[in-house]
Amino acid sequence: MLLVAVFLINGQRKFAGQQRQLAEKLAAEKSELADRETNLRKKAQWQAASRSFEQSLLRCEQVDPAVGVLSLVENLAEAQAISAADLEYSIRAQLGRWEGSLHTLDSTTKFNDSLHELQQSSGGKSMLVATRSETTLIDLTPVHS
Repeated sequence: MLLVAVFLINGQRKFAGQQRQLAEKLAAEKSELADRETNLRKKAQWQAASRSFEQSLLRCEQVDPAVGVLSLVENLAEAQAISAADLEYSIRAQLGRWEGSLHTLDSTTKFNDSLHELQQSSGGKSMLVATRSETTLIDLTPVHS
């Protein structure tokens, strides 16, 4: 009877050891799959950010530098969010390159309320700005000193 008990205990130990090895193997495989998924996700995010960056450069070159630069700023935020330092560097370099193509502000106007409506005249010489509490006509003709 004692021999049977020893035999059963040894069998249980062997079975428990096999189960532990199987669980460790499954945990290692799960960790490896998670790492692969993370790497693939990062690669896909980088590729999407890179394509978006390329489209922004095309906007700078073919549409309007101001529109393209706004898009580049969005690209920079996206590159920072995914920790793509190489893209960040390239985007910053392009922002510096296109900076000289932008118009500078001659003056600014501060409104106490959020913007409700904005309309530019057909000739582009004036702009109507409406907030919930006030409406202002802004003269856009350049002032030469």
